[in-house]
Amino acid sequence: MIALIWILLAWLTGWIIFHAAVPDPHLLLQCNPTEKTSSPWPSFLFQFSASLMLGLLLNSWLTYLFAAALNRALPESVHPLLVANLMIMITAITVFGIYFSRQRFHFEQSKWPVLVRSIQSGTGFRFVLLIVFWCALAYWLMHYTFYQTGDYLHAGYSVFGDFAPHTALTASFSEGRNWPTQYPHFGGDGISYHFMYYFLCANLYFLDLPMEWAINLPSILSLVSFCLLLGSLAYRLTGRLFTYLLTPLLLFFRSSTAFWSHLVGLLQEAHQSGRTLNIMQSLLNQRTFIGSTTHDDWGLWGVNVYANQRHFLSGLSLALIVLLLILPDVKTGLANNSISRFFRRDTWLIHLSTNRKRLVPALLIMLFLPYWHGSALVWLLLVLVPLALFANNRLSFLTLGLTALTSALVQSRFFSGHATQVVKPAILIGFLADDDSFLAILKYLLLVTGILIPLVIAAFVMKGTERKLVIISLFMPVIFTFTVSLTPDVTVNHKFLIASIAILNIYIADLISHIWQKKRKMLPREPVTGRFKAPLIMKRILVGILVILLTITGVEEWIIVKNINVNTVSIQLNSSLAVWIKDHTDPDALFVTAPYHYHSFFLSGRSVFLGHTYYAWSAGHDTAGRQRTLTDFLSASDHELEQVRSLIKDNHLSYLLLDDTLRNHEDYSVDELFFDKHFLLVASFPDENNAKIYDLQSIH
Repeated sequence: MIALIWILLAWLTGWIIFHAAVPDPHLLLQCNPTEKTSSPWPSFLFQFSASLMLGLLLNSWLTYLFAAALNRALPESVHPLLVANLMIMITAITVFGIYFSRQRFHFEQSKWPVLVRSIQSGTGFRFVLLIVFWCALAYWLMHYTFYQTGDYLHAGYSVFGDFAPHTALTASFSEGRNWPTQYPHFGGDGISYHFMYYFLCANLYFLDLPMEWAINLPSILSLVSFCLLLGSLAYRLTGRLFTYLLTPLLLFFRSSTAFWSHLVGLLQEAHQSGRTLNIMQSLLNQRTFIGSTTHDDWGLWGVNVYANQRHFLSGLSLALIVLLLILPDVKTGLANNSISRFFRRDTWLIHLSTNRKRLVPALLIMLFLPYWHGSALVWLLLVLVPLALFANNRLSFLTLGLTALTSALVQSRFFSGHATQVVKPAILIGFLADDDSFLAILKYLLLVTGILIPLVIAAFVMKGTERKLVIISLFMPVIFTFTVSLTPDVTVNHKFLIASIAILNIYIADLISHIWQKKRKMLPREPVTGRFKAPLIMKRILVGILVILLTITGVEEWIIVKNINVNTVSIQLNSSLAVWIKDHTDPDALFVTAPYHYHSFFLSGRSVFLGHTYYAWSAGHDTAGRQRTLTDFLSASDHELEQVRSLIKDNHLSYLLLDDTLRNHEDYSVDELFFDKHFLLVASFPDENNAKIYDLQSIH
């Protein structure tokens, strides 16, 4: 209950800030609409979802900063999150009480009666159904892939790898005291991973939400908010409610050639085997991800991304809020031909107070986004550059960019020790294409996106300068994806491409709407002639074909996600090992263990010297060097005792957790007799993989 109150207070925080900056969100969504509507729902849902995401961002950061400041001052028996949350919630309740008492709120004069009447009249009912649909879809996706039964947490086969860092980070704050913050899979080296979303989950877990809901509830809220914000952007860019409804669907049921290549493979298999193959049954029973490009077997482009990378949609939601806040400047700039007056002072300065107010929530997002989701921030900056060239109030764009870059540098310095560990840019042409030639890149792009690119080109040639500018801006991250790598693992660039595709789907939805509609309106009594009816029927058939081509791969991927995640990997929430570690070790204790990934150990809130190397490597940590150190440590003999003592001291190692996983690991050779002889055995757990815990600070 307390966690839900915290979320409500966060939403109110965002609502007050957003309402002060944008008193009438309807003006922000104006677009010379071709489909006129008096419904208050688009602007209300935009304000609601934007306020929620902004409030969660700000209150999470405030809670984190208060807890970090209090960590050293408080005794071990008092968790810093307890005091930080009390401070945040008491202050918020006091401020809100004063604010709302001064507002003299009257229900009759608010927008709520208008919203209710629109539902009663039927115009708002479709929005209610839309919200119910997205909530149901989000709940199924998040809960089906990660859930709790009794004392066990179950993560589906397609997501358990990513839940290794997710659950570890969540427990590191709620069960441990991860200040100064470090990466639980690579303790003692700061953190380069954008972790703040999982601090939000940790705080909700600390406030007594079960672990499944502490992660699933923010995930559901993020997905629903993203769909509403993407719909708001679609409505702003096209003026059509149809695009509000269709655009998010085109992302979650994506366009690709993967389905067709898979279908061809099934047909060839049936032909070569000389037997009859039930194609439909094979499609419904598919248990591996489809596609012919690199890492398609990971589900790299489909709906599985949103099930395992839970923080992604929250970061994109915040980026969409910034886009919606700055689009009025782009619209004004295009109307005033600002590019031809680029060096004119009046195109740079922020003249109106309304524009300055509108800049405030955008600045707050840019300030706190780097360690919430760094990839979303990079994508947003790439999109903003071409938009700024044609916009008015260019100083606001410059301010946003400088705020983001300065904040990213400061945060990376604070959290990881040096910025170059977080981002290591390098020219890398080709991304995951077969080679770095233009044709190979184009082929890869067409395989991944199907008919999306040809349809985007068709949408580009339609009327509208803003349309062309936005499409060009969205291709900046696409170009970046295939030319630059910011981390050791270039695969993470797929987020830039997915984010751009999400927005490009707006114009595809608009194109479909244009094809569907009649070219001319008939007079009330005008007969329907064959000459008019035939082309209309052909257009409707074309729309049906396009929708199938755009969504069929996505439909199959939802089936695959369902089939794969019937099987799960389970960890015990309160295993005797994890409970003992929580009760008998310091919250910042650093363990040497086997290279665990999704493991109950991390639910103790403690960190390991070297966990599963992929997570730490992709985040920029020196896993190769630490592997060498760990190899030397585990294989040490009696005459190397002094070197081992020095290694323990230099790396601040606290305990060795030795179990059968480590004993039998192919990469390490463990001299167990050495540790029995020289270090104090403080606990053993025969029923948990024959685990033994040695105190590395207590040497015989």
